[in-house]
Amino acid sequence: MIAELEGNFAEAQQHFLTAASLNDSSAYAHFCLALLYERMDLFDEAIVAYHTALNRDPHYLKALFNVARLYHMQGDHDQAIRYFKMVLELDPKHAQAYNNLGLIHEEMGQWSEAVMTFQKSAELNVFLPEAHFNLVRALYYQHRGDLGPELVQPLIERLQMVLCFTP
Repeated sequence: MIAELEGNFAEAQQHFLTAASLNDSSAYAHFCLALLYERMDLFDEAIVAYHTALNRDPHYLKALFNVARLYHMQGDHDQAIRYFKMVLELDPKHAQAYNNLGLIHEEMGQWSEAVMTFQKSAELNVFLPEAHFNLVRALYYQHRGDLGPELVQPLIERLQMVLCFTP
């Protein structure tokens, strides 16, 4: 880990690979290797390492979340949705997973689903500003043809609330 902190990624990679080979059943070493690959912008390798960690521990929540996030980054919506749903099966109160799932629905133009998942994320963690901002944006796009004061005012109030706890 010190090698990684010092920016010596090749040495850190060797240490994580050695740790993984010494205890092949350990998901943690493969998880750390995946994180290192992400820092090195080796996203395909990171996905493989996350999957290796998940083969050793299928309920490794952080690995499930991170592999879903990487699939989303790569534009593989189906896989990202699949893994975010696995996260939510294990932790139904995972606000960030709902938020990220909402982003995918938004990208796919599925405004109702986006609104529902952003709403759930904002309810689960009122202090997650991106969930509120994303919800306002999704509501705006969902209703952009019929925006009236009855919809605009609650959107403005939500943004004002978020700005109170977001410096």
